[in-house]
Amino acid sequence: MYNLGEQFKFKTEEAKVNPKSVIQGNKYRITILTENLIRFEYNKSGNFNDLPTEKVWFRSFSVPEFSIREDDIF
Repeated sequence: MYNLGEQFKFKTEEAKVNPKSVIQGNKYRITILTENLIRFEYNKSGNFNDLPTEKVWFRSFSVPEFSIREDDIF
């Protein structure tokens, strides 16, 4: 197979988000990507992967300022 070169290899480490931007529970994961972009994920088993998606390939943004408030709603 023809080698296309290093410039076409995908850097999978750049697809991973900074762990400081992640809020995770048993079955959900919320990632604060930017001040205007939040990613919500749900999985019954609680397993999540950090593979790039069609919309967001690189998630290694700087950590935006945010706060967490927990309520006993459920």
